[in-house]
Amino acid sequence: MLSRQKMINPLYQTTNQTYGSKKPTVHEMPTSFNGSRRKFSEHLLRSGMYKDNGFNTALDKSRLTGPDATTAFHDRINFHYLYHTDGKSQ
Repeated sequence: MLSRQKMINPLYQTTNQTYGSKKPTVHEMPTSFNGSRRKFSEHLLRSGMYKDNGFNTALDKSRLTGPDATTAFHDRINFHYLYHTDGKSQ
């Protein structure tokens, strides 16, 4: 597998790039791995993800029901721009 490295501009090099470019020393490598139990993950796998069946009370937003639409319904000239995609009236 070929891996291409992105050319790094030294003027914009971050500290993460500097730290990541160096190999870890013996003192930085972990000597043991303590994995966690998979009790939560196994239960989630068997039971499935939580599904919210609650009542949605949020208002749907659109160009016709936006904050300016309440005054636009009374004024036909200002209401006309809501039907155009560019937002301008003719």
